[in-house]
Amino acid sequence: MNKPLSYLERSNLAKHPLAKDLFQLMEDKKTNLCVSADLSSTKEILSLVDEIGPDISLLKTHIDIVQDFNTSFIADLKKLSDKHQFLIFEDRKFADIGNTVLHQYSGGIYRIAAFLQKLFDLTTIVECSHRCSSAIYNP
Repeated sequence: MNKPLSYLERSNLAKHPLAKDLFQLMEDKKTNLCVSADLSSTKEILSLVDEIGPDISLLKTHIDIVQDFNTSFIADLKKLSDKHQFLIFEDRKFADIGNTVLHQYSGGIYRIAAFLQKLFDLTTIVECSHRCSSAIYNP
């Protein structure tokens, strides 16, 4: 039976820079723990994240359920990500026809595209409608 590859070995084999970074992070922190912050208050999320940040590699968020969402929350979450060295994964599950996904991604009250690169390291896309849906993410 083959011995499983270490995170460092996986990092060295990974082709995508984000995969390399995540495997390296898991190696450095000695954890692959991902926590889903399914909370509806910025205060609750920031408090939880500051407490568990040292012990996680990835934080999964659902920004659309945060009742008191504001742009300072984004900055505060990013500071905690930098402080505790974890990646942030926004679980949007974009799934619709290409044009609708484009509007969800680039418009609306959450302005996902506007702060995606400032905060989120990963965002889910459910490719189920048309090939043009993925084209908006990789022009």
